[in-house]
Amino acid sequence: MTTQSLLDAVPVARVGRFRSPNVLAWVVAASPGKLAAAAFAVAVAFAFASQLVGVGYFESDVTLSLRAGSPLVLHLPLGFLTQLNYGPWFLFGAPVLLLFAAFAYRDTLHRADQHCGISFQTVSQGRAMVALSAATLAFFVWQNVGAELRDYDRLALGWVQAPMLARAVAKSPAVDLTRLAKRLDRLRINETYVMPSNIVTAVARLRMVPNAKLGVPFWTFVIAVKIAHAVWQALVVYLSALMLVWSVLVSRRITDEQIAENGISWFKRPVVYMLIVAVIANLFCIARFIANAAKGSFGAFDQYAGLLCLLPGVSALMGAAFVLFRAYQVAPQRVERFSSGPIKPVLLLWFVTVAAFAYLLSGYLSPAAQAQVEAVARPCSAIAEAIGHVLKVISGAA
Repeated sequence: MTTQSLLDAVPVARVGRFRSPNVLAWVVAASPGKLAAAAFAVAVAFAFASQLVGVGYFESDVTLSLRAGSPLVLHLPLGFLTQLNYGPWFLFGAPVLLLFAAFAYRDTLHRADQHCGISFQTVSQGRAMVALSAATLAFFVWQNVGAELRDYDRLALGWVQAPMLARAVAKSPAVDLTRLAKRLDRLRINETYVMPSNIVTAVARLRMVPNAKLGVPFWTFVIAVKIAHAVWQALVVYLSALMLVWSVLVSRRITDEQIAENGISWFKRPVVYMLIVAVIANLFCIARFIANAAKGSFGAFDQYAGLLCLLPGVSALMGAAFVLFRAYQVAPQRVERFSSGPIKPVLLLWFVTVAAFAYLLSGYLSPAAQAQVEAVARPCSAIAEAIGHVLKVISGAA
């Protein structure tokens, strides 16, 4: 096979008569329906494969003996199908996220390109964006796959540790995780945290023993799942950068004549689509935090690197700010209200999901800081309830 034929076989994003080896642009440029259907098909395949390799569903009771306090017993569902950031996410979250990501990409191609002569596809052909695509994808593959390869022997609980737990249970029904030198970070239990320094022993007793063994099928499944995670995470981060660069370039092309002829309503839909992507990505971050904090496995580098998935909302709002600022500079009397339509409820959802995740993470990093936030928010909620009661009384009297 010649070098040219190898290059021709690489997935590329077509831009007019040009072609670039931008894998992420090629993915998001697909038909939205087909992309979502493909993502759902992959999720169904993962669900069946998880059962075949023996990690689909199993549970464990973990008894914690503490230096200070009474022993605690945790009931943890650990299978691939029950971990919020794996089975449920691939089945319900990822397809919807990719659907709206493709909508955003395609909307700039069919609408924005007609009004300002530039689209996501145009921007994605630049060398810097091609390099960013490759670097982002390589980074997320490294941090998703590498995390398991680096920390497999140190991690304690999760579907990837099913073969280790199955071997340990074969020797003794009670698996002493501390004796096996398994890492346990802060455990989130009933809105509070148990610190690793307060744990004397952590003993796991499996309710259902997974039929999982280390081998080629198991590691093939693990690597496939991790690469799938890497692709959508890299796509979200790349799309955030694409949105920001595109918005800056669009803002430079806005003129008084263009606003008089087309307005800027064509710019709203990509912003709304990106905010929907941001809401779904925020929900993933919340789900992953809850799932991992419950089993003491949040806090590693790959967990914090995944917070880059919070970028779509930031880039959408920054992009909207660039374009609106330029539009008001050029023709303040012609610019229509940007906040009309579906952007308000979507923006509210984005804000709520960001606030919820920030609240959860603050409790993990500093319970004292979270308590201060609660103390500040409590009077505000009381005031809101009082205002609501007054409004009900007034409306009833009317």
